Amino acid sequence: MRRSLFDNLANGFIPLVTVVCLGYVFSSTAAQLVKEWGNDTFSHSFLVPPLAALIAWHRLAGKKIDSRPSHWGFALVALSLAALIVSELSTFRHLAYWAMLGVLLGLSLVYFGRAFARAIAISFFFLLFAVPFPLMFYNALSLNLKLLSSTLGASILGLLGYSVFQDGNIIDLGSYQLQVVEACSGLRYLFPLMCFAFLVAYFVRDRFWKKVAVFLSSVPIAIGMNALRITFVGITVGLWGPAAAEAFVHYFEGYIVFFLCLAVLMFVTYLVLLIPPRGGFAWDYLALPQEKLLVRPSFKSLPGVATLAVTLGVAALFLGGVFAQRSAGTPLLTGLAQFPLSIGDWRGAPGSMKEPILKALELTDYWMADYARKSGDATPVNLYIAYYASQQIGKAAHSPSTCVPGGGWAIERSEEINVPVKTGAQSRAMPLVKMVIRSGAQKQIVYYWFDERGRTITSQAEAKWYLLVDSLLLNRSDGALVRLTTPLPDGEKEEEADRRLQDFLAAALPIIESRIPGR
Repeated sequence: MRRSLFDNLANGFIPLVTVVCLGYVFSSTAAQLVKEWGNDTFSHSFLVPPLAALIAWHRLAGKKIDSRPSHWGFALVALSLAALIVSELSTFRHLAYWAMLGVLLGLSLVYFGRAFARAIAISFFFLLFAVPFPLMFYNALSLNLKLLSSTLGASILGLLGYSVFQDGNIIDLGSYQLQVVEACSGLRYLFPLMCFAFLVAYFVRDRFWKKVAVFLSSVPIAIGMNALRITFVGITVGLWGPAAAEAFVHYFEGYIVFFLCLAVLMFVTYLVLLIPPRGGFAWDYLALPQEKLLVRPSFKSLPGVATLAVTLGVAALFLGGVFAQRSAGTPLLTGLAQFPLSIGDWRGAPGSMKEPILKALELTDYWMADYARKSGDATPVNLYIAYYASQQIGKAAHSPSTCVPGGGWAIERSEEINVPVKTGAQSRAMPLVKMVIRSGAQKQIVYYWFDERGRTITSQAEAKWYLLVDSLLLNRSDGALVRLTTPLPDGEKEEEADRRLQDFLAAALPIIESRIPGR
């Protein structure tokens, strides 16, 4: 009796404590993931977990699977927790999202075995549709899709006999200029449609190549429908004028286009199923399974105990605040509020950011000012420095390419360049990123780089790598972003704007670097 009671307590204690500890270490990750699902592009993600659970239920219902705990499950949990630690140190949040999925798969192997994990592998794969892309990849994909949609829309309008001129993501219709911004890239249709197409392809009972065809058809459907939307805007301008076009854009920018995409996808699926030999559709998946679940977990095993031990260790690190502050020995930054307004022949006018933006950025210190030559040059250079004494997930220097689209600007071009800078008797090549951005008829040139503990870095991925290395070796995570911006007025050549930025950079760089610690 006592032995049986002890076994029952052990069987209940091991998974309970393990799950509680994992819930604690992944709590902020899960909260941020749900927050990202609030974005229109990823709002379909709320449906993914329950649908994945329904698929798993169907896969397991009525099947008796022997639970043989796998040591591979412990290895996967340990590897996922290591990835979570790397995510915390490098502030690469998306790695924590993937680590959370890895832990779920690892626990299924630990408590239920490989046969169980194989049976519901499709559900774990489907969960990937609920994980957003990293912003650096998302923005690059959005930029390419915007250009493709603009080109297709302009080409169709030209074939229909409309007078149209395309300049990047701007389609000039004469009386109306349509800017294909982030919301018009098609990603808000593409990601949900691919998710739905995966479900449809899985429910199709036919040859594998037909499943692949149904799934892949979602890509041209989303892009083509978005291009047609742009085309209809052009037609609306020609028939009823710019005011009607604005109303059309607003009305057809959301669910209506997506439902049209769904209709086309279902029609394509119908056509594919007609190809001999004809297949069918698993309608039974639309109802709850009637059979009982016969799987019995095995909690009291060596992999289960080992998983509990490593989970307790990681939870202790988080509870002890090991990842909260890692720059106690970093010299404090001389207040950026005392940054000079007079730099050579440049004179500055200080600016400020609104409280909600400051609260979201969680900066340690920052400087923002517009500088113009005292000779009377009316075109200024905006200098922005964002400094973080301790970079953490959600509180770190990030690339302007991730926030420029959110401000209503479209990135026309982005490239890494080396700018020759002469400071005193010394000259050197300064690596930085140059962006050309546009909002309507306005254009700007942006230079930026990361100053990470004495290093000049142009890549967000490289910045996160060195943040991980320095967090481990130096216990430091301080860093800064430096950004220069200048307008590109009508009639001014891009080379002139470049020259203005580079002249200011040569004058201000020594002061900028002297204010950021670590050099």
